[in-house]
Amino acid sequence: MVRQEPGLQLSAPMVNILSGGISGLIETTLSYPLDVAKTRQQFSTSIHGQGTVAILRQILSSTGVSGLYSGLSAPLVAEVPRRALKFGANGSYQRLAQDSGIFRKTESKHQVLLAFFCGGLTGVTETVLHTPFERIKTLVVQSAQQQQSQQHTLTQPRLRPLECGFQLMRSGGLTSLYRGWEAYAVRQFVWNGVFFGCIALSREVIVQQSAATNFVVGLLSGSLGTCLNNPMDVAKTRIQAQACATRPRFVLAVMVEILKTEGLRGWSRGLLPRLYRSAPGHGLLYMSFEFVSSKLRA
Repeated sequence: MVRQEPGLQLSAPMVNILSGGISGLIETTLSYPLDVAKTRQQFSTSIHGQGTVAILRQILSSTGVSGLYSGLSAPLVAEVPRRALKFGANGSYQRLAQDSGIFRKTESKHQVLLAFFCGGLTGVTETVLHTPFERIKTLVVQSAQQQQSQQHTLTQPRLRPLECGFQLMRSGGLTSLYRGWEAYAVRQFVWNGVFFGCIALSREVIVQQSAATNFVVGLLSGSLGTCLNNPMDVAKTRIQAQACATRPRFVLAVMVEILKTEGLRGWSRGLLPRLYRSAPGHGLLYMSFEFVSSKLRA
């Protein structure tokens, strides 16, 4: 008789990497063209900006499919540790808060508040790792857009992510890489707070959870967070697109300026491609995380 070896027991961080990291890589690759369109929309300050489809067609006609994926390597490299950090840190913050006795475990409203604040702290935590990648991605997309509009000479090569990172380090060091961190931290606090808060609320409301309900919960939670933090995302893009020699600006000042000069339309720039990209992606992320985690904990 052949003796079966006992199953491999994975640690919690490994579960986070497998469930969140793999789905994060897939989500980023499939949805990145819409992220490029979103970033280009947010560069514009005109009242009547280009639509998402028009931008994608323009990129395809001028630079081909490769233009849709300019700057992809920076967010790809960051996704696995970012997803692991997101779910791992959130679980740790919730355990610490529950042990402190600030929130009552028996009251559902306290559990939702706990998930919101711990989710917000999780968002701030992940920006410590991810801000340089966001800064590089923004500059690479901006460079591709400027080259496409013939603001650069035809002989100048397109800016690559690794080259961009070295240039930032040479010109301004870590300070330049982390330009826009404050705006990114505020953006991520709002999004993660709403995302994990809504998930906690769904667990109180939905008795029988399934893969389908998890997908819908992730989709709706992520979409609501995206709508609420879009003004901060526009401000972050504008701040991170600034040259190293420019004096850094704070997110609130940039948001007020955008509202005064461009109105609510300015705050909503890039929202549709963000929703196109993130809504199914966040549904997939949460669904796959719950599925893989349940299998690995069995």
